[in-house]
Amino acid sequence: MPRFEIKTSGTLAARTGVVDRVFRAPKFSSGQMNEIANFAVQVIKERDAKGIDVLDQPAKPLQPKYAKRKAAKGLPAVRDERFTGNMLGSIHVTEADETHARVKIEGATPQKKAIFTQNIDPWFGLSNDDQGRVLNEKVRPIFAQNIEDAFK
Repeated sequence: MPRFEIKTSGTLAARTGVVDRVFRAPKFSSGQMNEIANFAVQVIKERDAKGIDVLDQPAKPLQPKYAKRKAAKGLPAVRDERFTGNMLGSIHVTEADETHARVKIEGATPQKKAIFTQNIDPWFGLSNDDQGRVLNEKVRPIFAQNIEDAFK
C-alpha cells in the first residue's frame, strides 16, 4: 500500500556557561504534524502536475494510445496522474501525533492504480526537492516558533 511517514524525535542537552540544563526539545504538536503532512501532500501534487517524478526527473512519456485518450479529454498528454483525479484525491493524512504523521492513498481502486503507476515511473513520495520545500517552507518556521514559545 503506498504510504510514507514523517517522524521526529529527541531530547536536547544544553550547556549554558552558568547552568547545565537538560530539557525536552521543543516538539511539534499533533496539529502541527498534521499541517506539515498536508503541506507535503500538496507539494507532491504540485510536482506531479508538472510531470516530474519522485526522483525530480521528467516523468516517462505515456504510451501513445493513452496519450491520445488524455488529449481527447482535453488533458495534457503527460504522466501527471490526472486522468480522473480520483487517485490524487485519495491521498490523505491518516494519522498524526507529536512524533509522526502518516500519508496514504486510501481506497482499493486508487491504491491499485497508484501501485500500477508507481511501478511504471515512481511519483508517490517526497523527492529531494519536495523534502527541501517541506523543510524550508513549513517545518523550519513552525519549529522556530516552537523554540521561541519554549523560552517565553
